[in-house]
Amino acid sequence: MQDRHQGWVALLAIAAAFGLGLHFIHLRHTEEATRACRANLEQIQAAKEQFALDHDGVGPASFAELIPAYLAVEPTCPKAGTYTLGSLTNAPVCSFAGHGTPEE
Repeated sequence: MQDRHQGWVALLAIAAAFGLGLHFIHLRHTEEATRACRANLEQIQAAKEQFALDHDGVGPASFAELIPAYLAVEPTCPKAGTYTLGSLTNAPVCSFAGHGTPEE
């Protein structure tokens, strides 16, 4: 009976360690996606500012005005959020919760 109990304890400990490992892998992937998204937002803001310098202080009305001269392609959120360009004075934003703006 004692051996059986120890076997279950060992099995539960292994399952808990596996679950904890999966949690940390998911957390790391989420953090990497957030960093990549925020880097995209910074790139979009820089492209908007460069566009404005070249167009007498007027910002772009759409991503189409930024491609290909200021952005090679329209950036995409790694978590499938959508980017809103925003005005020249407002930072672009991502629709995916937690990705926010480049300043966050």
